[in-house]
Amino acid sequence: MIGRWITRKINARIAERRRKQTWVMNAAIAEHVIPRSEDAVDALDQVDVDALSPWDIAHWLNARAYALGFMGCTTEALEHLRDAEELLTGIEHTEPVPAAHVELLASCIIGTRGIALLHGDSLNEAETHLERALALGASQLEKASADMLAQQQQLAAERLWWLAAIAEKRGDTAHRLHCLRRASQFRDTRYGAEACKALGHDGAADRAR
Repeated sequence: MIGRWITRKINARIAERRRKQTWVMNAAIAEHVIPRSEDAVDALDQVDVDALSPWDIAHWLNARAYALGFMGCTTEALEHLRDAEELLTGIEHTEPVPAAHVELLASCIIGTRGIALLHGDSLNEAETHLERALALGASQLEKASADMLAQQQQLAAERLWWLAAIAEKRGDTAHRLHCLRRASQFRDTRYGAEACKALGHDGAADRAR
C-alpha cells in the first residue's frame, strides 16, 4: 500500500514538472516571435528538456528549428527537424496524443523545414516543402475542430506568405500576387493581415503609376 502511494506521489511530481516545463516552452513560443528569433532560442533553451515527454520534445525541436531558420542557422534547424520526425514515429502508440495533433505537428515540421531552407536561399527545396505542408494543411483545415481552426488558418496564411516571398525572389510577380491573395482570405491571422497590407501597397503603387 505504501509502495503504491509513493509511486503515485512520484508520478504526480513528474507530471507537474512536465506541465511546468511545457508551460515555459509555450510561453517562449508565444512571446518571442520574429524578428526576435534569438530571444526565442534563449527562452527555449531555458526549458528543462529532460522533464518533457517525447511529444513535447518534438514540439520543442520544431519551435527551436523555426527560430533558428530565421537566424540563418539552416543546418542546425534541419537536424532538429529530422530528430523531431523520428520522435513522432509511432508516438500515438506510446502517448495519449490525438491523431489530429500528430498530423498537425508533422505538417508543421515540413513547413518549418521549408522556412529554414528559404532563409538558407534553397528556393526550390523550400518551395517543395512549403507546398507539401500547405496541401497537408488544406486537408486538415477541412476537418479541423473548433479549437484547432484558428491555428490551421494561421498556418495556411503563413505558408502562402512564404511561397509569395519565394516568388518575389524569383521575380515572378503573378505567382506572388496569387499567393498573397490566397493568404489574404485569412485576414484575421497575422500573415493574412500582412498579405492584405502587401496587396494594398501594391495597388496603391499601381494607381500612383
